[in-house]
Amino acid sequence: MTVFGEEKGLLGSQYYARHPLFPLDHTIANINLEQVGRTDDNESPQAASATFTGFTYSDIPELFVAAGKSVGIKVVDRNPGDDPYFARSDNQALADAGIPSHTVAVALDYPDYHQVGDEWQKIDYTNMSLVDRMLGLGIISLANDTEAPRWNHLNPVTKKYVSAWTSLHPNASK
Repeated sequence: MTVFGEEKGLLGSQYYARHPLFPLDHTIANINLEQVGRTDDNESPQAASATFTGFTYSDIPELFVAAGKSVGIKVVDRNPGDDPYFARSDNQALADAGIPSHTVAVALDYPDYHQVGDEWQKIDYTNMSLVDRMLGLGIISLANDTEAPRWNHLNPVTKKYVSAWTSLHPNASK
């Protein structure tokens, strides 16, 4: 699904969470893609790596760690603990609705982020193709898993997401 209005307050994803085309209690996950083409992160170059926001918030990232190993992409937690990037992208609206949701990124922030110089010529297409393969394999693993992904009940940051998930699935056990 493609949504709009992230920079205007996550308008599209919030609208979908309130008016889903597919029932939310049958939606097992949301994998949002953000900034997967740039590798020139302000922190350090990020070639051959990717990260998930809220890495420890659910068991989803671990599926992608395994997928990344098979294609040469290291999937790492770049923001241990309370991740400031988690709430800044379209994964947030579905997380608030209880759906295990994360944003995948390569560069979290780079010198010309949302500036005039942020142009397609700066995309690292070779790296992006490997990230795309990792994502494809991870999504296939997610789809083929007999167990739906779960929020990490032990992480205090996820309390409101676990509560929303429980509201969606009142008859399910934790």
